[in-house]
Amino acid sequence: MMLPYHAAIFSLTIISCSANLKIPEGATLPCNSTKQCPGKTVCSDNVCVDPGTFIIVANCIGQPDGTGCAWNQGNGVCVSETCTESVCGDGLVGPGESCDGTLGESADCDADCTPSTCGDNLINMTAGEICEDGNNVTETECLYGQQTCTLCNSTCSVEITLAGSYCGDGILDEPYEACEGGPGCSVDCGCTSGDGCDDGSLESGWTCHRDLPGCSLVRTAEACLGLPNFTRCDLDTFDAEGFDRSYDICVDDVCVSPGCGDPSCNAPGANFDVAGASYDYTVSEPVQNEPVVLDNSTGLYWQGCPAGLSGSQCAVGTQFIDEWRTAVQYCDDLSWGGYEDWGLPSRLELVSIVNYDTQPVIDLTAFPGTPTDPGSTPKYWTTSAYDYGGLIINMWVVYFYNGWVSNTQPYNQRRVRCVRHLWES
Repeated sequence: MMLPYHAAIFSLTIISCSANLKIPEGATLPCNSTKQCPGKTVCSDNVCVDPGTFIIVANCIGQPDGTGCAWNQGNGVCVSETCTESVCGDGLVGPGESCDGTLGESADCDADCTPSTCGDNLINMTAGEICEDGNNVTETECLYGQQTCTLCNSTCSVEITLAGSYCGDGILDEPYEACEGGPGCSVDCGCTSGDGCDDGSLESGWTCHRDLPGCSLVRTAEACLGLPNFTRCDLDTFDAEGFDRSYDICVDDVCVSPGCGDPSCNAPGANFDVAGASYDYTVSEPVQNEPVVLDNSTGLYWQGCPAGLSGSQCAVGTQFIDEWRTAVQYCDDLSWGGYEDWGLPSRLELVSIVNYDTQPVIDLTAFPGTPTDPGSTPKYWTTSAYDYGGLIINMWVVYFYNGWVSNTQPYNQRRVRCVRHLWES
């Protein structure tokens, strides 16, 4: 694929100007116009740049069709030795285009000169597509509230008609419904699917959670009295920057938000059988390059790659390493593997995937890309806070070199792996 000329700028190295000077690889010269630049380089932002794989020339004389030229700061191609504006459909792959054809779409190129891919929201009939629903997943049911829907299979080659769950179908659809039929159940099962969610008939003790899919129902912050720990509730926890953690649970009759930065809102132990951990994992990839790991013994779903990496072997990208608060927000905002309800794990949740009987202490088949070399500082954040003598609040981290658990100040830089929490309905 040919790249725009500005994509090839690397480091800025200023050297003296000479009419016959060749620019070393990765270097640049100061300039006011392309005429001052040697060879086939062009002047951009007052420096001569080597555009690399997409050659930009100031004059098309003697240049083959398709050579990049300096039309409107480089957005041009040579046609019959004349520099013309590059447009999609001219048959020449120009700056910003991945492909191009003179007859519109082709089997591997959409009409907008982007690669034809199922899920790109463009139906390319030449490529065998007859439908598009914005993804390459074969859905099995409609979104909640839709009785029927028409979607696409994973290759966009077949339209499929599906059924969905809804209020009035005779089935209690949690977490979207507080009830389904029977005495005391409102006509909308406690919640509506409108923008406001609650239409005024919401039953006492329930609220519609703004950060969960559809019109998900959870307990109000005031309704935790007498409810089991880990019951999902809704608590506004906006900080100075407007960030509100979406994972709120009942702890000892009070709705708290793990990750608030204080031990008072730590998760109350584990919501799974700690002693039953067998390190038995099922790895799936519901969305391409976004593996999800199910721990069959605890029921926890894990982000298959360390934050920042992706791919079946977690070999794409750069690992996320940042301070604690940013890690909390990263997991809270994460969309991965088709799920939106991710969060930073508690100390006990993260320790559940540490196997102290092996070296390294994590299953690298299930969790590839996890650094275990002590030189790489393989320490991962948790939501759990530690009161360090009443003066300093530290955060617990898990060390995946040897499984040690320690605490550190929240402004330090550590790694991240997100989890889908378990909670009581």
